[in-house]
Amino acid sequence: YDAINRKLTDINILIRDIHQLAQADSDSLYLNLKPYLLADVLSVWQQDFAAFVENKGFEFTSNIRVAADIKVTWDIDKIKQVLTNLLSNSTFYTDKPGKIKFVATASEQSISFSIEDTPPGVTDNQLVEIFERLYRVDKSRSRQTGGSGLGLAICKSLIETHKGTIKAEHSELGGVKILICLPLISEQQV
Repeated sequence: YDAINRKLTDINILIRDIHQLAQADSDSLYLNLKPYLLADVLSVWQQDFAAFVENKGFEFTSNIRVAADIKVTWDIDKIKQVLTNLLSNSTFYTDKPGKIKFVATASEQSISFSIEDTPPGVTDNQLVEIFERLYRVDKSRSRQTGGSGLGLAICKSLIETHKGTIKAEHSELGGVKILICLPLISEQQV
């Protein structure tokens, strides 16, 4: 029964992922946009992210450079979904003992997030395709089976729905670095 339950859970996650992408494609993805003090949100997330990454056996470092009075108008759950997915990918693909670094910086117009990890990394060609649907990096980077190849495509859709950008590059730590830039106020609110 446990194996059946695990498979059903996997199928439900896949269905949810496909549904979310279909909503993004048809511009019907609902965003629950609300104003938040960014420093307060990041303080909680930083603790959650550290616990998640360290529980997986990796060293976690973070650098939050955000003024206490900066407000964002986002669907906070969707942004956290993106960051959690990226951290999950880092724990899945990084060799142990490894390091994962989270950085958040804010300007008057936008906030930038980065998540980077230690080896193994990916090739230049893989960096270009990493956000494509159903794309999976070759087995040399994978530690176990699983994944639908939709996670990073969903991340891209959610960030773009917030009028932001997301890209991948090589990390100075030797792995992959994901960079996200989001406006502090969604254009949908203006």
